[in-house]
Amino acid sequence: MDKSTACQGKITFGELFTKLKEIQAGLQQSLDELHRKLEFLDSRPGLQDSLLDLKVIAQIRANELEAEVKKLREDLLNFSDLLGIKVEKTTLENVDSE
Repeated sequence: MDKSTACQGKITFGELFTKLKEIQAGLQQSLDELHRKLEFLDSRPGLQDSLLDLKVIAQIRANELEAEVKKLREDLLNFSDLLGIKVEKTTLENVDSE
């Protein structure tokens, strides 16, 4: 589009047709890329199962770590009691939120 056309706010049929062809080519390229990605995912049926297995393993590990942190907090409270140091549960909880 040249300046005079832009200033007038008019678009010629040829310019409109060219722009539509560019848009169509971009959409076709996106569609082709989506087809390639779908074919890739379909060619690996175990991929989704593997991802779900990894998610379960990660959740189990996170739960184990949370339990370990809880145990360490309890141990810290017990040791602080033995040493005569006053540590409150709220202090330990505030450390987590930082």
